[in-house]
Amino acid sequence: MAMEENNHNSNSIVNITASRDNVVLILDFGSQYTHLITRRIRQLAVCSVCLSGTSPLSAMAALNPSVIILSGGPHSVHEEGAPSLPDGFFDYVWEKGIHVLGICYGLQLIVKMMGGEVKPAESQEYGRMEVRTHEGSKLYEDIFVGETQSVWMSHGDEVVRLPEGFVVVATSLQNAIAAIENPHKRLYGFQYHPEVDEIFINSIKDAGLYDSIWQAFAVFLPVKTVGVQGDKRTHSHAVALRAITSEDGMTADWYQFDPKFLAEVSAKICNSVRGVNRIVYDITSKPPSTVEWE
Repeated sequence: MAMEENNHNSNSIVNITASRDNVVLILDFGSQYTHLITRRIRQLAVCSVCLSGTSPLSAMAALNPSVIILSGGPHSVHEEGAPSLPDGFFDYVWEKGIHVLGICYGLQLIVKMMGGEVKPAESQEYGRMEVRTHEGSKLYEDIFVGETQSVWMSHGDEVVRLPEGFVVVATSLQNAIAAIENPHKRLYGFQYHPEVDEIFINSIKDAGLYDSIWQAFAVFLPVKTVGVQGDKRTHSHAVALRAITSEDGMTADWYQFDPKFLAEVSAKICNSVRGVNRIVYDITSKPPSTVEWE
């Protein structure tokens, strides 16, 4: 998604933003959602800037951020040569009192660098999952405590041992760690994407089609398909897209997107969501089908 500052040129970014207060710095580790996060923060009237996650510490410090977000990414912290934070990063954020939020890969990077342990998950979690928040969390501030909320999981690794001082503040219904925090050191992490499946809806909005469609959503299918990603064979999940037009909901027809639009959305999802290698578009009207899938 196009951004007016969609680049990793630290010099130009520093010139634009160094004088601004309350900067949120997003460190990009290869996630396709990084610029969506950046834009969402700007929509809250907060200055947000994106840098490569492997930028030198001096480039980060020059922005004088109040908050740093570590993005997700396609890598595993176990991979040789996987991107990491620069030496002295945690000493810097502690000294300056900066809050740090890691998302997926960002969370796992925090855990590994702080002395915890991350391993390949025995049961990988991809797609829409239910998570339950725990009482006493600074991250959630007791919102939805004990209740479940739907989120998008997309990870093949999991945290099996937390670093000292960290606590679990949300878990999936499969009992996997979904969120952690160390309020004393201002470190927080999500093992899910609070900003994802928005891919389909935001693509519709960006194309100026939002007001032409009655309903649109994505369906995570309990089906695995064969694919090729990164020059290797994959056995991953499929996602179905549904968009319909209707006058009253009693009857409905599928929206006829331009093929180029569907191709772009398909590429965005497959490139962004780990564990998805196939996108299908539902072209069934109502009747015979209902609008929803289940």
